[in-house]
Amino acid sequence: MIDQERRLAERLRAEIGAIEVPSRPLREARRARPALVVIAAIAAIVIAIGAGQLLASYRGSVLATPTPNALPPLPVRIQRDEAIEHVRVARNAPGVHYERIEAKLMTASEAGLTAERLGGRPSAAPVWVVAVSGTIGVQATMAATPGPSTPAPSASQLILDVHWSALYIIDANTGDVLLVAGDPSLTWRPQFDVLPDHPAAPLAAQTAVPAVATPRPFPDVPLVIADAQGQLTRVTSSGVAKQIPAVCSSSHILAIAPAPDRSRIAVVCDRTAFAGSVVILDSALTSSAIVLPFDVVPREDVIAWSPDGVQVALIVPGACVSPEPVCREKVVLYDLAAGTTRVIQGDRVLLSSLRWTSLGLSYFYGYLGSPGDTGTYVWDGRVWSRYSTRRLEAINASGQALLGDQVWDGAISHTYLFQRVDGVERQLTPGTLRDELPVALLDDGTAIAWHSDATTLTVVRYRNGVTTFETSLSPATSVRWGGLAGDWIFGVIGDSVYAYSAADASLLRREGLFAIVARIAVPVR
Repeated sequence: MIDQERRLAERLRAEIGAIEVPSRPLREARRARPALVVIAAIAAIVIAIGAGQLLASYRGSVLATPTPNALPPLPVRIQRDEAIEHVRVARNAPGVHYERIEAKLMTASEAGLTAERLGGRPSAAPVWVVAVSGTIGVQATMAATPGPSTPAPSASQLILDVHWSALYIIDANTGDVLLVAGDPSLTWRPQFDVLPDHPAAPLAAQTAVPAVATPRPFPDVPLVIADAQGQLTRVTSSGVAKQIPAVCSSSHILAIAPAPDRSRIAVVCDRTAFAGSVVILDSALTSSAIVLPFDVVPREDVIAWSPDGVQVALIVPGACVSPEPVCREKVVLYDLAAGTTRVIQGDRVLLSSLRWTSLGLSYFYGYLGSPGDTGTYVWDGRVWSRYSTRRLEAINASGQALLGDQVWDGAISHTYLFQRVDGVERQLTPGTLRDELPVALLDDGTAIAWHSDATTLTVVRYRNGVTTFETSLSPATSVRWGGLAGDWIFGVIGDSVYAYSAADASLLRREGLFAIVARIAVPVR
């Protein structure tokens, strides 16, 4: 078995040795593009093979551990649970299993970061060092050993559990990943155990909320919010109305998908590294949960409601075929009333971004080995056809589409937005602006994105060829924007809920709703 694992590692090294692990900010962790799915699936092996020298230099620069009780608290915006959760979901890929994950808070100098790694930050800047270890299940083909009287051997499939471990160093205020290092010879980072660990103190509020002509109350829209511990909370204008502590049975909540009329929600649960589950319940959180009778791919973008709310489309696991590094996937339709399932897209590798819009049901297919086939595919009820070579992000009532494209700069990818009108796709993102997160496409053609850099998060509007920069949050924090309800777009940061008005660009905030980190907020009925 050791020889098999060594040969497998050598094959993977030959295939992906040139690929670096992208240092993606935490705020983008959950929106990894399909072109990175294969990298994520084997990220630990890439780290183990490619980052040995980096880890060696890091080991030599780590300082000795002070006495824990003597360490002063460090004010930070990203708390311990959030740092752990973001690293966990950033590397959440098929086959990845976490056995241990811990975080320690210290200054950049205590972490041994060089000036080059700090990128202009002071040496006293607080950082989280997150250590992870576990296994990756990698598919391999083994030939049977022939005996003296046996016929020619046939190949058999097996899953090899390859051990891996890594260290992530994260800016504790901006969420930027400053260093990733790993070692193939260790199942845990022993240097992590001797690092200092400061108490974490909340950072004083520095959120800039723009002034508006007339102060506006927080919109009276019920929200269902998922936190990092798998709890669902319904929040109304009067406060917390209902909570369900373990809707996913002790696993994590990856996504909440409201039905078109917002009366029901579908919750995607991260049950294992290979399989997730879907739970349907009413948006008031009062009815008994219905668990769909099959596994889904454990990602946030694997479910879409039909416009009438009668069916849900899902991306489910498919066949595992050697030598493909990840298993294939399928798209199925599930009738909620009849309880029947129909496969409408057979096995393909790397399906993502399942949506049901006025175009019909669509998904994005992004297979690294077949760039000619990459793109968004739309189902007309009979066949699939390619709509665009880019990813469909949103579509408005006029049929205009907001598209995303991935451009590589060496080993790092950047996201650019395009708008499609009457079949013509025009780039929105200026060449100097990168890594936008699409938020919404309004019926008047206005595209709204959320742009981030090392210090701020800014709303970007594109309208009739004019680009405007609006509301900013500073210092940058990890925001995840949810659905659109009327003119309002909702998002969460830590224990706060934000509402951004697409009408007048005001940004409102409700604080102190949660004792732990919130991850998703969606408007419901």
